[in-house]
Amino acid sequence: MKESLNLIKDLSKGELLVKAGQVDIDINGVSIDTRTLNKGNIYMPIIGENFDGHDFIEKAIENGAYATFWDKKHELPNIDIPIILVDDTKIALRTLARGYRLLVNPKVIAITGSNGKTTTKDMLYSSLKTKYKTHATKGNQNNDIGLPLTILSMEEDTEVLILEMGTESFGEIKILTEIGMPNYAMITNIADSHLNVLKTKENVATEKLDIVKGFVDSGIFYYNNDDPILRKKNT
Repeated sequence: MKESLNLIKDLSKGELLVKAGQVDIDINGVSIDTRTLNKGNIYMPIIGENFDGHDFIEKAIENGAYATFWDKKHELPNIDIPIILVDDTKIALRTLARGYRLLVNPKVIAITGSNGKTTTKDMLYSSLKTKYKTHATKGNQNNDIGLPLTILSMEEDTEVLILEMGTESFGEIKILTEIGMPNYAMITNIADSHLNVLKTKENVATEKLDIVKGFVDSGIFYYNNDDPILRKKNT
Protein backbone atom coordinates (compact mmCIF):
# COMPACT_ATOMS: atom_id res chain seq x y z
CA MET A 1 0.00 0.00 0.00
CA LYS A 2 1.13 3.52 -0.80
CA GLU A 3 -1.14 5.92 1.04
CA SER A 4 -1.01 9.06 3.15
CA LEU A 5 -0.54 8.75 6.89
CA ASN A 6 -3.86 10.49 7.48
CA LEU A 7 -5.69 7.96 5.32
CA ILE A 8 -3.98 5.09 7.14
CA LYS A 9 -5.10 6.63 10.42
CA ASP A 10 -8.67 6.78 9.14
CA LEU A 11 -8.66 3.23 7.78
CA SER A 12 -7.27 1.83 11.03
CA LYS A 13 -9.62 3.97 13.17
CA GLY A 14 -6.65 5.16 15.22
CA GLU A 15 -5.63 8.48 16.76
CA LEU A 16 -2.75 10.32 15.09
CA LEU A 17 -0.12 12.01 17.25
CA VAL A 18 2.29 14.35 15.49
CA LYS A 19 4.78 16.89 16.76
CA ALA A 20 4.69 20.57 15.89
CA GLY A 21 5.78 21.16 12.32
CA GLN A 22 5.13 17.62 11.13
CA VAL A 23 2.98 17.37 8.02
CA ASP A 24 1.11 14.53 6.38
CA ILE A 25 3.49 12.05 4.80
CA ASP A 26 3.19 9.22 2.32
CA ILE A 27 3.66 5.71 3.67
CA ASN A 28 5.01 2.90 1.53
CA GLY A 29 3.91 -0.35 3.13
CA VAL A 30 3.30 -1.86 6.55
CA SER A 31 5.86 -3.93 8.46
CA ILE A 32 5.58 -5.99 11.63
CA ASP A 33 9.24 -7.06 11.60
CA THR A 34 12.16 -4.65 11.98
CA ARG A 35 14.45 -7.17 10.26
CA THR A 36 12.57 -6.82 6.96
CA LEU A 37 11.24 -3.28 7.39
CA ASN A 38 11.93 -0.97 4.44
CA LYS A 39 12.44 2.77 4.44
CA GLY A 40 9.08 4.51 4.24
CA ASN A 41 7.13 1.73 5.97
CA ILE A 42 4.85 2.26 8.94
CA TYR A 43 5.77 -0.07 11.79
CA MET A 44 3.09 -2.23 13.40
CA PRO A 45 4.43 -3.61 16.73
CA ILE A 46 2.61 -6.88 17.35
CA ILE A 47 2.50 -8.45 20.82
CA GLY A 48 3.15 -12.20 20.73
CA GLU A 49 3.41 -14.93 23.34
CA ASN A 50 7.17 -14.51 23.73
CA PHE A 51 7.87 -11.04 22.37
CA ASP A 52 6.55 -7.49 22.22
CA GLY A 53 7.14 -5.55 19.02
CA HIS A 54 7.05 -2.29 20.97
CA ASP A 55 10.47 -3.21 22.37
CA PHE A 56 11.97 -2.80 18.90
CA ILE A 57 10.74 0.70 18.04
CA GLU A 58 14.25 2.19 18.01
CA LYS A 59 15.37 -0.47 15.54
CA ALA A 60 12.33 0.26 13.38
CA ILE A 61 13.25 3.94 13.26
CA GLU A 62 16.89 3.10 12.56
CA ASN A 63 15.79 0.97 9.59
CA GLY A 64 13.69 3.76 8.11
CA ALA A 65 10.18 3.62 9.56
CA TYR A 66 8.34 6.86 8.77
CA ALA A 67 5.66 6.30 11.42
CA THR A 68 4.47 3.70 13.90
CA PHE A 69 1.33 2.29 15.41
CA TRP A 70 1.29 2.12 19.21
CA ASP A 71 -0.83 0.24 21.74
CA LYS A 72 -2.48 2.69 24.16
CA LYS A 73 -1.67 0.40 27.07
CA HIS A 74 2.06 1.02 26.54
CA GLU A 75 3.85 4.13 27.73
CA LEU A 76 4.35 6.55 24.85
CA PRO A 77 7.90 6.45 23.48
CA ASN A 78 10.06 9.56 23.15
CA ILE A 79 10.47 9.42 19.38
CA ASP A 80 10.36 11.90 16.53
CA ILE A 81 8.21 9.99 14.04
CA PRO A 82 4.39 10.22 14.01
CA ILE A 83 2.42 7.74 16.10
CA ILE A 84 -1.01 6.22 15.46
CA LEU A 85 -2.51 5.22 18.80
CA VAL A 86 -4.79 2.17 18.84
CA ASP A 87 -6.40 -0.03 21.48
CA ASP A 88 -4.75 -3.19 20.16
CA THR A 89 -2.18 -3.37 17.36
CA LYS A 90 -3.24 -6.83 16.18
CA ILE A 91 -6.85 -5.66 15.84
CA ALA A 92 -5.61 -2.47 14.16
CA LEU A 93 -3.77 -4.58 11.56
CA ARG A 94 -7.02 -6.37 10.75
CA THR A 95 -9.03 -3.13 10.66
CA LEU A 96 -6.49 -1.45 8.39
CA ALA A 97 -6.45 -4.42 6.02
CA ARG A 98 -10.24 -4.52 5.85
CA GLY A 99 -10.39 -0.81 5.13
CA TYR A 100 -7.74 -1.08 2.42
CA ARG A 101 -9.55 -4.02 0.83
CA LEU A 102 -12.67 -1.83 0.59
CA LEU A 103 -10.64 1.06 -0.81
CA VAL A 104 -9.02 -0.98 -3.57
CA ASN A 105 -12.19 -3.03 -4.11
CA PRO A 106 -10.86 -5.96 -6.15
CA LYS A 107 -12.77 -9.14 -6.79
CA VAL A 108 -11.75 -11.36 -3.87
CA ILE A 109 -11.44 -15.13 -4.07
CA ALA A 110 -11.07 -16.92 -0.72
CA ILE A 111 -9.78 -20.49 -0.52
CA THR A 112 -9.77 -22.86 2.43
CA GLY A 113 -9.76 -26.62 2.97
CA SER A 114 -7.78 -29.29 4.76
CA ASN A 115 -5.47 -29.93 1.80
CA GLY A 116 -4.73 -28.31 -1.53
CA LYS A 117 -5.27 -24.67 -0.57
CA THR A 118 -1.87 -23.44 -1.72
CA THR A 119 -1.87 -25.50 -4.92
CA THR A 120 -5.34 -24.25 -5.83
CA LYS A 121 -4.35 -20.68 -5.05
CA ASP A 122 -1.22 -20.94 -7.19
CA MET A 123 -3.14 -22.44 -10.12
CA LEU A 124 -5.77 -19.70 -10.00
CA TYR A 125 -3.10 -17.02 -9.77
CA SER A 126 -1.20 -18.41 -12.77
CA SER A 127 -4.38 -18.39 -14.83
CA LEU A 128 -5.96 -15.10 -13.75
CA LYS A 129 -2.79 -13.01 -13.93
CA THR A 130 -2.75 -13.45 -17.71
CA LYS A 131 -5.86 -11.26 -17.98
CA TYR A 132 -6.22 -9.32 -14.72
CA LYS A 133 -3.94 -7.43 -12.34
CA THR A 134 -3.86 -10.19 -9.73
CA HIS A 135 -2.43 -10.37 -6.21
CA ALA A 136 -2.30 -13.51 -4.08
CA THR A 137 -1.16 -14.91 -0.76
CA LYS A 138 2.56 -15.65 -0.85
CA GLY A 139 3.48 -19.10 0.38
CA ASN A 140 1.06 -20.13 3.09
CA GLN A 141 0.66 -16.80 4.89
CA ASN A 142 -2.92 -17.68 5.65
CA ASN A 143 -3.43 -16.72 9.31
CA ASP A 144 -4.62 -13.58 11.10
CA ILE A 145 -1.23 -11.92 10.57
CA GLY A 146 -0.32 -13.17 7.11
CA LEU A 147 -3.72 -12.50 5.52
CA PRO A 148 -3.90 -8.82 6.54
CA LEU A 149 -0.30 -8.32 5.37
CA THR A 150 -1.19 -9.93 2.04
CA ILE A 151 -4.04 -7.47 1.59
CA LEU A 152 -1.87 -4.52 2.58
CA SER A 153 0.84 -5.52 0.10
CA MET A 154 -1.43 -5.37 -2.95
CA GLU A 155 -1.18 -2.39 -5.28
CA GLU A 156 -4.08 0.00 -5.56
CA ASP A 157 -4.88 -1.01 -9.15
CA THR A 158 -5.30 -4.70 -8.23
CA GLU A 159 -8.30 -6.25 -9.97
CA VAL A 160 -8.31 -9.74 -8.41
CA LEU A 161 -7.16 -10.71 -4.91
CA ILE A 162 -6.73 -14.40 -4.04
CA LEU A 163 -6.63 -15.13 -0.31
CA GLU A 164 -5.71 -18.43 1.26
CA MET A 165 -7.38 -18.93 4.66
CA GLY A 166 -6.13 -21.45 7.21
CA THR A 167 -7.36 -22.45 10.64
CA GLU A 168 -6.21 -24.42 13.65
CA SER A 169 -9.08 -23.69 16.05
CA PHE A 170 -12.69 -22.59 16.17
CA GLY A 171 -13.50 -19.07 14.95
CA GLU A 172 -10.37 -18.39 12.93
CA ILE A 173 -11.95 -18.64 9.46
CA LYS A 174 -14.70 -16.22 10.51
CA ILE A 175 -12.06 -13.66 11.51
CA LEU A 176 -10.21 -14.05 8.21
CA THR A 177 -13.26 -13.92 5.95
CA GLU A 178 -14.57 -10.80 7.70
CA ILE A 179 -11.26 -9.12 6.91
CA GLY A 180 -11.10 -10.28 3.30
CA MET A 181 -14.81 -10.01 2.44
CA PRO A 182 -14.74 -12.40 -0.52
CA ASN A 183 -16.90 -12.32 -3.62
CA TYR A 184 -16.10 -15.97 -4.25
CA ALA A 185 -15.23 -18.70 -1.74
CA MET A 186 -13.95 -22.23 -2.16
CA ILE A 187 -13.44 -25.26 0.10
CA THR A 188 -11.12 -27.84 -1.44
CA ASN A 189 -11.85 -30.76 0.92
CA ILE A 190 -12.28 -31.89 4.52
CA ALA A 191 -9.66 -34.20 6.06
CA ASP A 192 -8.23 -35.19 9.44
CA SER A 193 -6.19 -32.02 10.00
CA HIS A 194 -6.40 -30.15 13.32
CA LEU A 195 -8.47 -32.85 15.02
CA ASN A 196 -6.46 -32.27 18.20
CA VAL A 197 -8.49 -29.07 18.62
CA LEU A 198 -11.50 -29.43 16.34
CA LYS A 199 -12.03 -33.10 17.38
CA THR A 200 -14.15 -34.30 14.44
CA LYS A 201 -14.22 -33.89 10.67
CA GLU A 202 -17.74 -32.50 11.02
CA ASN A 203 -16.32 -29.74 13.23
CA VAL A 204 -13.58 -29.12 10.67
CA ALA A 205 -16.26 -28.70 8.00
CA THR A 206 -18.30 -26.35 10.20
CA GLU A 207 -15.21 -24.21 10.80
CA LYS A 208 -14.30 -24.12 7.10
CA LEU A 209 -17.87 -23.28 6.08
CA ASP A 210 -17.60 -20.05 8.03
CA ILE A 211 -15.77 -18.74 4.97
CA VAL A 212 -19.13 -17.67 3.51
CA LYS A 213 -19.89 -15.40 6.49
CA GLY A 214 -17.72 -12.66 5.04
CA PHE A 215 -19.41 -12.60 1.64
CA VAL A 216 -19.91 -9.23 0.00
CA ASP A 217 -23.61 -9.11 -0.92
CA SER A 218 -24.47 -12.46 -2.53
CA GLY A 219 -21.19 -14.29 -3.04
CA ILE A 220 -20.59 -17.47 -5.01
CA PHE A 221 -19.52 -20.61 -3.12
CA TYR A 222 -17.65 -23.58 -4.61
CA TYR A 223 -17.10 -26.83 -2.76
CA ASN A 224 -16.06 -30.41 -3.47
CA ASN A 225 -19.34 -32.27 -3.92
CA ASP A 226 -17.46 -35.58 -3.83
CA ASP A 227 -16.69 -34.91 -0.17
CA PRO A 228 -19.52 -36.60 1.78
CA ILE A 229 -19.35 -34.22 4.74
CA LEU A 230 -19.48 -31.10 2.59
CA ARG A 231 -22.22 -32.60 0.45
CA LYS A 232 -24.30 -33.38 3.53
CA LYS A 233 -23.84 -29.91 5.02
CA ASN A 234 -24.78 -28.18 1.77
CA THR A 235 -27.94 -30.10 0.93
